[in-house]
Amino acid sequence: SPVIFTGKLVGNLVRTSYVGQKKLITGLFRSDIDLKKNEHDVFIDVMSVQDMDENKPQMPDEEEIKKLNSDAKQDGFIDKVINSFAPAIFGYQDIKLSILLQLAGGVKTQKRGDINMFLIGDPSMAKSELLKFASQLVPKSIYTSGRGSSAAGLTIGIVKMSDGRSIAQAGVLPMCDGGLACIDEFDKMGEDDRSAMHEAMEQQTVSIAKAGIAMTLPSRTSVLAAANPKWGMYDSDNSLRDNINVPAPLLSRFDLIWLIQDKVNMTSDRLKANHILESFEMSMGDRCYLKEDNLSKYINYARTFTPKLNDEAKKTLLDIYEKMRNVSSKSDIPIGTRQLEAIVRLSMAYAKLHFKEEVDKSDINIIRILLEKQYESF
Repeated sequence: SPVIFTGKLVGNLVRTSYVGQKKLITGLFRSDIDLKKNEHDVFIDVMSVQDMDENKPQMPDEEEIKKLNSDAKQDGFIDKVINSFAPAIFGYQDIKLSILLQLAGGVKTQKRGDINMFLIGDPSMAKSELLKFASQLVPKSIYTSGRGSSAAGLTIGIVKMSDGRSIAQAGVLPMCDGGLACIDEFDKMGEDDRSAMHEAMEQQTVSIAKAGIAMTLPSRTSVLAAANPKWGMYDSDNSLRDNINVPAPLLSRFDLIWLIQDKVNMTSDRLKANHILESFEMSMGDRCYLKEDNLSKYINYARTFTPKLNDEAKKTLLDIYEKMRNVSSKSDIPIGTRQLEAIVRLSMAYAKLHFKEEVDKSDINIIRILLEKQYESF
């Protein structure tokens, strides 16, 4: 078990450190003398506290940046990048693009910049594989299954020490602050855990008030969740909402929801089977435009851009939003201001993937097509 020491912070060091942070401390060992006992407790009298350098994201070098910038102007650039994402998985261009958009992220203003995505699909449709691949690309990311995590495990847990004191410990979402949390089997989470997700996904903080501990931690985290439909397989006779075991307020916090159905189709089934058989023989990464570590560098580089909307883009967005509102009165999926924000975030992420400083009409149209495909999948 881990060695736990008690440290005492005094003066202006108080309230500078919070749960879940990694700090480098300098201090003196002192003994807490107890005259009744033979043994004395040892504690650390902390003199200074410094942030530990989180492993900085790997960036491409100058040559690679030059090549990426010139490639980004060519046609078919984004397709090559998409094919480099989880090459062992056949097809799924739209879903892979969506995950890349999520990894690039929108631009943080007063609104959140992080994109949340939900994959719902029949068993054996490689959802977990996509989640695992995504979590390998981002330095601050955790893959967890909804079955094995409680609300305390996702947000903040209270841990009892051996001497009877309670201390708070950060869970998955605050630990992925600035990264990606992949939650599999999202539908199998308990009720309390789900309600803990609400605040984390929209306000981007997690808070707790328990046992005399009141704290709020930042969790600027993108959530990539996956779930099976309620009855194990998707039932086309029922609506999407009946198929998903997730309440509406939580669904509205997802910018993209993909339904992956296992439809029998001879041609695509054959291609897929061939692809799987080939993957047993050779590693798929060799034929990709970007190998895994290069893909990671590409995403880190894309994240450094902060594109802005131009006037033409704003006009296009308003038109799309109007059309979506009209459709929403008839559809299953609620469409409100959150969905408008989602389109903005996704368009910004798409511009980032092309290293642009400005979001233009073409970026938004690609996102519009992507959203139309998403609605067709239901």
